[in-house]
Amino acid sequence: MESIIKTIALTPITINQKNNELTNVLEKIILWINFIIEYGTLFDQEFKYKNIKFNDNFDFTHEMRLASLGHEYKNWKVLPSSLHDFGESWPLEKLVLASNTGIVEWYCNKFGFSQNKYLSICNDTDIQILGAFYHRMKIIMESVCKIIDFFSGKQIYGLFDINKLNKLLSDKNLQITNNKVYGLCTKIKEFELIKEEIITKYLNLEKTTDLSQLELFILIKNTETS
Repeated sequence: MESIIKTIALTPITINQKNNELTNVLEKIILWINFIIEYGTLFDQEFKYKNIKFNDNFDFTHEMRLASLGHEYKNWKVLPSSLHDFGESWPLEKLVLASNTGIVEWYCNKFGFSQNKYLSICNDTDIQILGAFYHRMKIIMESVCKIIDFFSGKQIYGLFDINKLNKLLSDKNLQITNNKVYGLCTKIKEFELIKEEIITKYLNLEKTTDLSQLELFILIKNTETS
């Protein structure tokens, strides 16, 4: 689990950098589905990072969980709109900046830590990795949720939806006139047949993202006794 967390923290996801031309839309849908299946499978296990225990965290209240909304970040060094638009493709350093000047500082202030202690926490490698992982996954989940919505009939990437996919496949000449589009549409239809399994994998991603925030909270809190 720890190696997977580090991999995601370190690896920009560039799927959404493709434009919304039809072929690219189909490819993006497939790439996101493959991401859900691959990492949803890897995360079908107990969440662990540095063997930190989740017990006795009664102080991880609703307020502490909502810290991720960023409403009270005083010194955030990133634009929220930029994070939501491009955050999954950011390098580690930029995600660490987003984490340290946002949720990490917010938690440190809630715990009453000194400025020196806050700066020390910001330099902690585990805090940086877990913070980058959490923020990359939060933005990834926005795209992943759209894929789940796509299977339920909602539009994605502008005006594309499952009905338009079916309409493309209803063209008996599509395989001849545009074999690449035909192949991509066929692949997505194959995925639609296992959408319940894909939803299960998606839930693993959601659970892991939530637990990574809790573990980040615990790591920061535990510095109080270190």
